[in-house]
Amino acid sequence: FTEQLDMPETVDIQSLAGMARFTLRSQLLQADMSIGGVDLAVAETGTLALAGDSGSDRFGLAVARVHVAVMGIEQVVASVEDLFFLLQLKARSASGAALAGSVTLLDGPARPGDPDGPDELVLVIVDNGRSDLLRWGYGEALACIKCGACVNACPVYREIGGQAYGGQPAG
Repeated sequence: FTEQLDMPETVDIQSLAGMARFTLRSQLLQADMSIGGVDLAVAETGTLALAGDSGSDRFGLAVARVHVAVMGIEQVVASVEDLFFLLQLKARSASGAALAGSVTLLDGPARPGDPDGPDELVLVIVDNGRSDLLRWGYGEALACIKCGACVNACPVYREIGGQAYGGQPAG
């Protein structure tokens, strides 16, 4: 921070976080494009759901002219009801919350008269071998909602505490 941002040396977490937020947001305001992940997509409506706790996805969507959304093929759900069920399930399993701190539903680029949003939306759907899992009879693996609840029963996580590279065992 001292070298790159000309900030006086400090160990105050709030000051460091404030400077990081200010620096990153000022750069985001100048960006023409934002890139972000999609938690779930709804087949019946084409709605993309972005869920998180920071709200940074909404900030990027609000200011960028072009937004690139990236998702795996397994993140498509049939209906809006399925979407809300899985968003609630993921939040409860991950942190015990009723819903993620921030959920953004994106139905496409900004329409004329919208106060913000990207002028252009590009959706990148990644397969990367996922459809092979379906063909080989392992499609069940694609049902993971990435909530992290499984670490409580994972023998590998129990032994290495999530520190796969150079960490100390949890026990």
